[in-house]
Amino acid sequence: MRHRNQQDDRQSCRRWPAAGARRLSRVLAQILTDSSFQAGCPVVSVVTSDADEDSQQEAAAILGHWHQTLCTALTSAEIGQQRAERLATLTVASIEGAIVLARAQQSLQPLDDVIDECQSLFKSALAT
Repeated sequence: MRHRNQQDDRQSCRRWPAAGARRLSRVLAQILTDSSFQAGCPVVSVVTSDADEDSQQEAAAILGHWHQTLCTALTSAEIGQQRAERLATLTVASIEGAIVLARAQQSLQPLDDVIDECQSLFKSALAT
């Protein structure tokens, strides 16, 4: 029974990075559609603005949290630490870039494309 639970835990960890990225993209997609593609990620809006230092630090901490959460999920799924950090960076940066493209194109397609590609990268990393 213990072996099966560990195996189930590993399978859950292997699914989480993709599910987590998909969940974040849904939240951001809702922001985009609710605002008719006028709003983007509120965290990046702070980072790219002239917001006060406290707000900038809080935004940086939130982005850092997203990165660390994804990195932890990837390492829990038995992806090496260095690869997990790079994949987490690529994922967060790609999602945020996709938001810019989504706003410009008035379409969620860039966000969907990025998530699909990130999921492929996660699967590939898990296979090695």
